[in-house]
Amino acid sequence: MRQESQADPVFRQLRDTVTTGWPDSAKRCSPELRPYFAVRHELQVREDGVVMRGADRVVVPSSLRAQYVDQAHLAHDGIVRTKQLLRSLAWWPGLDRDVAGAISACQHCQASDKVLSQATRMAPLQPVPLPDKPWSKLGLDIVGPIPGAPSHARFAVTMTDYYSKWVEVGLTPTVTTDDVISIVSTVWSREGYPDEVVTDNGTQLTSRQFQEYLQRRGIQHRRSSLYWPRGNAAVERFNRTLKTWIQTALNQS
Repeated sequence: MRQESQADPVFRQLRDTVTTGWPDSAKRCSPELRPYFAVRHELQVREDGVVMRGADRVVVPSSLRAQYVDQAHLAHDGIVRTKQLLRSLAWWPGLDRDVAGAISACQHCQASDKVLSQATRMAPLQPVPLPDKPWSKLGLDIVGPIPGAPSHARFAVTMTDYYSKWVEVGLTPTVTTDDVISIVSTVWSREGYPDEVVTDNGTQLTSRQFQEYLQRRGIQHRRSSLYWPRGNAAVERFNRTLKTWIQTALNQS
């Protein structure tokens, strides 16, 4: 970063202007520095010559921007998450545009979206009352069968904490009621029992065996409306993300 910042002619101008002072309007800046004018009061130069925006975000020279985007997109998350990760560490003019362009051109993301768009139902988040503590209300769901997954991981049992958004995932070759109970028991032995569980109307989750399992532990069971998976939107939204990750990993293998 230090070497590239020193070699970049725009950054040499930028360092000098930050050090000596900005003109009173963007029109008085050189064309190369005008994109930086709006954030001029946040810019500072470190002793090693690297330009920072605030205390934590490095201003990236043009020669390194593509590399920063590639590193932030290694997990093939969407545009919003990739932007959030980059913004926490770095900044440059046009960052949002560069991220959107790179992800739109990503072959793995396009392939994953093409597969998932045929199998995934839309489940936008719906407003629900926020619990007053972590691990009080959980969304519970079953994902699968997962196309192309190994035999021991054809299904996933997912749990999402409505308060903290913490997620737990258990992989299983089959998805009987016994399998679901085994996975949730393992998680709850570590994290403790929730007060309430929200599920859809899958047979494994509405069976007498599962109902009795919850009742013996004092866990309230609330089910989303029939044919309306959006009623459990917290876990449904994560399921879409999980499928994207899995499909991307399979495409890269």
